[in-house]
Amino acid sequence: NHYKMWYSGNNQEWAMGSAGLLTDINVLARQDQLSLSISPSFFTDKATITYSVTDKTHVKLEVYNINGQFVSTPVNEIHTPGSYEVLFNGNGLTPGTYCCVLATQYGTITKKFIKVD
Repeated sequence: NHYKMWYSGNNQEWAMGSAGLLTDINVLARQDQLSLSISPSFFTDKATITYSVTDKTHVKLEVYNINGQFVSTPVNEIHTPGSYEVLFNGNGLTPGTYCCVLATQYGTITKKFIKVD
């Protein structure tokens, strides 16, 4: 019952992968399959999350605080190939660092963004 996690990258662009049981593996996403960006990366109340997928896939977009505690799931649905945009409402969140995780069958991308006063 162990859960393994790893990440790679630098600055504000990094990816995270995880493996539970051998039948449940999330691999690092290839940049040509998925993209994820957040604007502004330092936000007060709202941030725009932009992402794209190259194939039809189930997309789950989740936000966690820096301690790994779940905050919200802005997206959890099947998407056709294309670019998408969602407005993240950070009203009521404490200032600090948050992670946005884009997970599909093709891999996972994680970006950090920071709520300021």
